[in-house]
Amino acid sequence: KDHKIKALSGTTDKTDRQSSSQENDGEIIQPREKRFIGEDEQIKKLMEILPQIAASTAPVMIQGESGTGKEVFANLIHENS
Repeated sequence: KDHKIKALSGTTDKTDRQSSSQENDGEIIQPREKRFIGEDEQIKKLMEILPQIAASTAPVMIQGESGTGKEVFANLIHENS
């Protein structure tokens, strides 16, 4: 099966990002465990754009089949915003 995760977001504008002493300078937070296992190209692409998505104030819709990691990716967006 071809598992797809689609992340839809509006344009990102780093100037909209609120300044904070906890800002991670665009570095992706990888809490305690590795969240995604495998070498899927779609996951790699999503991880590359994760900082832009997290910095955006636009709503994000994540779609995909059951078991594809939608909730994990949503939590990563939240933790990096």
